[in-house]
Amino acid sequence: MYRECQACKEITVATNLESGRQVSWKEWKNVTIQKEKVREAGNIEVKKQSVTVKSNQQGTIETLVQEFTKDLNRIARHIFNITHQYREIRQLRQTLNEKSMIIHVDFSENFNCKYGKEIQSMHFGASQRQISIHTGVAYLQGTATAFSTISDCLKHSPPAIWAHLNPVLQHMKTKSSVDSVHFVSDGPTTQYRSRSNFFLFSTEIIDMGFKYSTWNFLEAGHGRGAPDGVGATIKRHADQLVNSKGMDVMCAADLIDGLKDTTSILMFEIKEEAVANYERQIANVTIPAENPGGSSGGSSADVVADDFIQSTNDPFRPLVLSDSLIGSYCVVDYEGLPYPGLIMDVDEDTVEVTAMCRIGPNRFFWPLVEDRLWYGNEKLITLLEEEPALVTKRHRHIDSCMWKRILEKMGLDEAGKKAL
Repeated sequence: MYRECQACKEITVATNLESGRQVSWKEWKNVTIQKEKVREAGNIEVKKQSVTVKSNQQGTIETLVQEFTKDLNRIARHIFNITHQYREIRQLRQTLNEKSMIIHVDFSENFNCKYGKEIQSMHFGASQRQISIHTGVAYLQGTATAFSTISDCLKHSPPAIWAHLNPVLQHMKTKSSVDSVHFVSDGPTTQYRSRSNFFLFSTEIIDMGFKYSTWNFLEAGHGRGAPDGVGATIKRHADQLVNSKGMDVMCAADLIDGLKDTTSILMFEIKEEAVANYERQIANVTIPAENPGGSSGGSSADVVADDFIQSTNDPFRPLVLSDSLIGSYCVVDYEGLPYPGLIMDVDEDTVEVTAMCRIGPNRFFWPLVEDRLWYGNEKLITLLEEEPALVTKRHRHIDSCMWKRILEKMGLDEAGKKAL
């Protein structure tokens, strides 16, 4: 499926159409458009924006076959990876002994808090609050336990991950005799597949008394998994509390109190202080950028990619661009200035980013109309562990230490000008 077989890698799609015949087809493409905005004194500002469109393409039948074959090679490799990973993880689950456990985890989309009855202004702006939900399933020999950790802290960074994992691991440790744990997750480089997470992984597991552990990353776009089902169940029951019973769900404690008698899912509330404790734990630790030796264990289910390793010469950029970066916050170089944004797509050595607007040194806001552009690999300055923090109701800023590193990397002073 990697199209490397010497016997069949050159096989092409056969057609019964005559050579050179003109054909047409539709194709999803990313295009850059220009929008004009009239400023004060009649000045016109032209901004570029990247949008996705379904475009009509024309060409010879040979061109169509060539484009189809290129996409077919990519999807074949992608589907093979997914199939292989699920097969190996299923095999691992079927061969678990009384000492081993698999934990499949994922962050669910944040839940929007709701009152039983709301006035119109509650639907807009800062009035809307959210709750972070981390879901998963713990597989022991012959049993499966669904769990969810719920928090008012919206961070999805490595310290937050371990604040969410800690009570689950402690609970499973007391309810069984397991000493080995295999984690399964997707691979966002600002969450599970980061150096900070691997530092906590390598220390917390030992402190909790586990003797052996692995972390297995699934292929990007692998489809829905068990944690997604847990998250959907939590949100469906939460909506029923509001819509049918008229309850107010405005914080993590409200949600857990309302659900404790309606579902068998194991639930824990995660306080912001628990996240802060892990943040302090790694604040003064220098995490080496060298290859830590691949995954922290070895089983047939290990599907850990090598591209989580950071370049030693450039310690806060990804070494390889991959689909796992989609959904990660980053900083890009646009006309010599740093702009934070969100990665929307990855294509070979370029990334599509919807960027924030700049109003001053380290002051940004999200525009009403998305500003999407494709940036080359060299324009990707750094990844951010989380969205820039709010300093007003709308304006945000990047952590001061990270901002200083960004300016140093780009050779800028505090005002955003080239340093002498």
